[in-house]
Amino acid sequence: MLTFNPKTPETSREVNRLMTEIENKCQGRLFCFYQNQSTGEEIDRNIVIWVRSALKELGHVKSLTVLVDSPGGDADAAFHLVRTFRQHTDSLEVIVANWAKSGATLVCLGADKILMGQDAELGPLDAQLRAPTGSAIPISALNAFKSLEYLQRYTLDTLNLAILLMLQKARMDIPYAIQQSLPFVSCIATPLYQQVEPKELGEARRHLAVAEEYGERIMSRYGYSSISKQKVKEIVNKLVWEYPSHSFVIDFIEAQQIGLKVETLDDARSELCSELLDKVKGYLGFIPPKKATNSMPKSKPIKTEKANKGAINETGSKIS
Repeated sequence: MLTFNPKTPETSREVNRLMTEIENKCQGRLFCFYQNQSTGEEIDRNIVIWVRSALKELGHVKSLTVLVDSPGGDADAAFHLVRTFRQHTDSLEVIVANWAKSGATLVCLGADKILMGQDAELGPLDAQLRAPTGSAIPISALNAFKSLEYLQRYTLDTLNLAILLMLQKARMDIPYAIQQSLPFVSCIATPLYQQVEPKELGEARRHLAVAEEYGERIMSRYGYSSISKQKVKEIVNKLVWEYPSHSFVIDFIEAQQIGLKVETLDDARSELCSELLDKVKGYLGFIPPKKATNSMPKSKPIKTEKANKGAINETGSKIS
């Protein structure tokens, strides 16, 4: 069960050839999860339903490799996608030849191993929200918190500067300098803090909590169940809170440093995966296994010598 574009006879032959070659270099079956960003494809409920149907056709396999190329999508759907893949295999590895951002990174956290190509990238898990201005371009849920962080630093820096001026220019002692500086800093900082919307801040925090909870659940249940819960929390916290933008590149070295189970994708599969991704625009599914052919030779009748006990048949064993 598979779908891809453009679906022409020539493309079909090439896709099947490339998928077969990649699968032959894997330990089990290969499932391609390649979404076409140019047409707005992303991880959502409909994709989960389609993948469930495809995997039901595939059946349970001992080892499954998923080639992931996706801009991400809905966190709830990504969680369901991980569960769906894990329910159909004993061992799951993902290949990222190009990118697996946002919700697709969440999917990768559910694997026992992440194979990354030379140019591959994962992404932060900060949730994306509709812009209050009505823009079609979403904004990060971290924006409000990063603004607060900046205001805190700005306020403290302004207070320190004001105290130093009081100490150096007015020759005040420290307690009096602080007392005189506070009203000055308050006049600057208060109008800025008044622009913060508590409801928007609460909504953003709720969305970030969803990413945190799913990240911790996925890692603790599957490929990272052997490490401590504290370590899992540290990795998820890094992915959710500590990158400056949603598009920030998490390459192989960065992924390895934060504690993800990543390995380098070998050159042979990397080239094949890149060729496959270049050949089509969007590809979901797997190639059907080759039908087994009955190559067992027909059994030959055993020749025996009539009434001769202990005669030898053609295989060399005795007939008693």
